[in-house]
Amino acid sequence: MSPQPEEYWGHVNPIGPRSVYDEANAMRSAISMAYCREHGVKVRIARIFNTYGERMRVDDGRALAELHAQALAVTSP
Repeated sequence: MSPQPEEYWGHVNPIGPRSVYDEANAMRSAISMAYCREHGVKVRIARIFNTYGERMRVDDGRALAELHAQALAVTSP
């Protein structure tokens, strides 16, 4: 399901190949909300999607990767 609606609570496979990444994201949100409840501090959770980082393929279809590929195509001789 892409893009995912904000109401989607998610489904994490705890033993899948992405489990460490997925569980770490869930834990980060849970810890933030626990801190909020315990200390009364306002918390905002930002989920940054469709980004690009090192070792990712330029042709993976993400928006920033596509812009990067297009920029390289324009500037290439």
